[in-house]
Amino acid sequence: YKYTFIEEQKAGANIYEVVELTPEKASSQIAKLRITVDKKDKTVKSWKITTKDGKKQNFKIDKFVVLKGLADSHFNFDKSKNPGVEVIDLR
Repeated sequence: YKYTFIEEQKAGANIYEVVELTPEKASSQIAKLRITVDKKDKTVKSWKITTKDGKKQNFKIDKFVVLKGLADSHFNFDKSKNPGVEVIDLR
């Protein structure tokens, strides 16, 4: 995707940055994707997808809870705890 900074928006006391992504591949069904990000904490607040046939889908995050205190090991897959599972590493 190519990205372009579109604008800053104010909503009450909050300031948001709007970025537009456009696909580099002509075969993509998406025409553009606009993402609104809180300037202060860099969390995504909403996004809008526009498809090539003009359909639009809007998504908004009303509540975002950050889980603190998770150990790095929480995000590692332990094969020994999952016997019989085939692991395919595509790195």
